[in-house]
Amino acid sequence: MIKTVEEWLEELPDGYRERALVNMDKTRQNMLVRSKSEAIDDAFVWRDTPEGQTFWQDVFDHCAKGTPLPPLPNSSEPKHEQTNFSSEQSRVIGIVTNWGLFEAENAKPIKQAHKLIEEAAELIEAEASGDVSAQEDAVGDCLVVLINYCHMKGYSMEDCLKKAADVIEKRTGKIVNGKFIKDQE
Repeated sequence: MIKTVEEWLEELPDGYRERALVNMDKTRQNMLVRSKSEAIDDAFVWRDTPEGQTFWQDVFDHCAKGTPLPPLPNSSEPKHEQTNFSSEQSRVIGIVTNWGLFEAENAKPIKQAHKLIEEAAELIEAEASGDVSAQEDAVGDCLVVLINYCHMKGYSMEDCLKKAADVIEKRTGKIVNGKFIKDQE
């Protein structure tokens, strides 16, 4: 069933509902989503709330997987976690994920993975042609696919990027003909 973010949040239990509605980004309240867990995912940036990332991840897991709800935090202990996404980046990501929900042909993660290959091929063609506008368009298309893939899988894009950065930071190797070749591990 498709409802607005606000309609789904209204269905949360007492205490959780009020917190979610207070935290809700008003520009997202009328965004259409398919489940309560998607509403929680899309309503606000979890780290920017007094309850914090872990609390809202647990509420999301409760709605998506039936795990127990976390205890309500003591209101005298606010917890704001830093996010690296600006409000403009969060707004754009919201638009992309909302659009992705209704792109019926590619509404499955495996379809998004195949779509990424298509978009990467377009990036290669744009790079080969030297067409800067086509390159920017292809990069944007790749990002749209990755955003929607992460959203469908329930992954945090920022966490995925941090995991990759952690690996890259420890990687050693050298550049050969313009390509990084990592040392044998």
